[in-house]
Amino acid sequence: PVLSSRQQGRPSGPTGTSKGEKEAAVRLDVESVIWSLRAASSAMWLLCSQLRSLICTFHVAQARCDILGFFFLRCVDWPVNGKLCRCKFQQQEWEQLQKRLGHISLFMFFQPENCGVSLDLAVNEQRRILHFLIKLAAAENPINLKKPRIDRTGPNLIPKWENFVSGIPLSWENIDAIPERGVFDATYMCSMENVRLRVRRRFAGPGLGGWIGLPEEPVELTRIIRWWTVLEAVPQDVIRVLVFLVTDFNSLGDAFSTCDVNGDGKLNHKEFCGQLLKSGFRVGGAGYKAPIPPISLPASPRDSPELHEGRPTTPRRDSAKRKGPGPDGIQKPPLSPGEAKVQEDQAMEALTMVYRFLDASNDGDISLKEFELLQGIWRELWQSMWEFKNHLLECFGSLENAWLVGDRDDSNMLEYTEFQRLCKFRSFNGPVRQIFLYLDKDGDDRIALQEWMLLDGVGVKIQKPN
Repeated sequence: PVLSSRQQGRPSGPTGTSKGEKEAAVRLDVESVIWSLRAASSAMWLLCSQLRSLICTFHVAQARCDILGFFFLRCVDWPVNGKLCRCKFQQQEWEQLQKRLGHISLFMFFQPENCGVSLDLAVNEQRRILHFLIKLAAAENPINLKKPRIDRTGPNLIPKWENFVSGIPLSWENIDAIPERGVFDATYMCSMENVRLRVRRRFAGPGLGGWIGLPEEPVELTRIIRWWTVLEAVPQDVIRVLVFLVTDFNSLGDAFSTCDVNGDGKLNHKEFCGQLLKSGFRVGGAGYKAPIPPISLPASPRDSPELHEGRPTTPRRDSAKRKGPGPDGIQKPPLSPGEAKVQEDQAMEALTMVYRFLDASNDGDISLKEFELLQGIWRELWQSMWEFKNHLLECFGSLENAWLVGDRDDSNMLEYTEFQRLCKFRSFNGPVRQIFLYLDKDGDDRIALQEWMLLDGVGVKIQKPN
């Protein structure tokens, strides 16, 4: 079996030897594991979901980049589902991978949505990617390239951006007309109703990407595509609304049906915002209605030096003694009419922004297929929370022990800075802020123990999205 970087130092020695002798006998380091995997990579064929699981076992950024470099060409569904692995890399790491492995090789031909591009037009392959995006937008919807801009003398240390007031020149559909100098920046957004899988398949195959063996028919492609979204590119208000929807409704389809008062299969602004406000959405406290039962910390937490390292000596209050309707057990005073009005206005502003985000076609309403963009966001958020839960269990033995390490000031609350520190302390690689937003049910920018223990339900009560 392959040992992860956090498992290095766990030896397998002769029976009967002491733990210290075993550690002295065999010690696997990250470099040894990586080179072993590299030697075996040519004999493997993987799915992107399997490669993601392998990447998650390494906590050093360079090791994760090496693993992707060894195996992405061995993924049979990379041009279709490569976004599952893209989510495990920060933007700066991904840009380094593009320079190392090639922009065309790593490009998400079937799912370019929400992935911003910054292309150096002096490089031929990057100019060809821009040509692909222009041709794809012409086939799907000309407005799909959002906020295009160019630094004609770039790359510069301080970019001199110029917006395309009249749109991207039509002549650029001919690759020879695209300038050979400058930096082009834009984001591709396409409504699911306008996706043309045949066009994307043509460019992923012999047209540009060179991938072979891809299904020809859109029906077959639909069966293997897992629509996914990189959470870095998603505004926080969209995450808040998503948390509210998956918490307060049986499914996203049920939420759409609830908002669709007219029954025409589309949501206008009044339906979307009005129904969610009526259902109780607020910027603070999205998704929270019923109190979460109080939870006691273990009487004898796992004996680990991390539990006491750098921690204050003030006695811990028993969170089980806290009573009240909120997740933190504290009775919150009712809002005054003025405060309630301000909160409702903030919620309306956030919902309006989310409405515009989902209306990728800019036609003034949200169809069911456009609404299903949230499903790709929820898949990544759920997967990240599942990985975070397993990471904590492996590092600390239980979620309660992880809580004791994270709550450094013994306040029975986990501030965002403490949450960040805990993730960094054990080298968790994932969307930290988005996971925090999910757990912070009452929206006060703090996590109580009862909210923290919602992680225990990931994969049990909180089922994996279809």
